[in-house]
Amino acid sequence: EATFPVDTSKPFKLNAGTTGVYHVLYTPERLNAIAEVAAKGDDVFTTEDRIGLVYDASALSRAGLGKVSSALSLYKSFKNEKECT
Repeated sequence: EATFPVDTSKPFKLNAGTTGVYHVLYTPERLNAIAEVAAKGDDVFTTEDRIGLVYDASALSRAGLGKVSSALSLYKSFKNEKECT
């Protein structure tokens, strides 16, 4: 167990680059803030980060741990996504 100081006034993504083998459950408000910035595509979040957000939100909502509405809002925010991997 470890504690890391994080500036929560800015959007941040745990598991940057989606390199870890775990899911991150964000509050709906935090997920919306991340999605808003990630959808801009200005390289704050990589393609892997955006894919990881979608994968985590999907898996966690299927498991009953996250809200389906949060996952759907995330998907909607990426409606103009240009990357296709």
